Amino acid sequence: MTWTPESVIALRKQRKQNQSQFAEDLGVSRPTISDWENGKSAISLLGAAALDALARGPRDTSRDFERGVLYACEAMSETIARLLREQREAAESIVRQAVQEKLSDLPPAPAPRRPRTSAASRRTAALQDADTPAARSGRRKTKP
Repeated sequence: MTWTPESVIALRKQRKQNQSQFAEDLGVSRPTISDWENGKSAISLLGAAALDALARGPRDTSRDFERGVLYACEAMSETIARLLREQREAAESIVRQAVQEKLSDLPPAPAPRRPRTSAASRRTAALQDADTPAARSGRRKTKP
């Protein structure tokens, strides 16, 4: 059940208890009950489990309270796991964005340069190209 200030007051009045008696049954302080009833503080998962146990049964609610505590622990564990997952995803996103910004700040990579060759090696390459069958077919035939 979702507990509102009005539902806490209604349960206390149904049980015909003042805030001190009600707080004692729940295992909390009287100011906590006052804060819940006035909407000054949110009801914790353990407080909600205790209220659920009181709403369901007789004054001996230890077994229901234990179940409520186990439920609250499971709910907190799931919440913590979800929050950790969200934090990890947010951190990964921040890191990705920072890396992209750093990469965009880098100057562009220079174009690859052709290796320098000496004049002699260029002449040798030209002679080798000229000695291919395709190059020979384009040569003029000289008459003797």
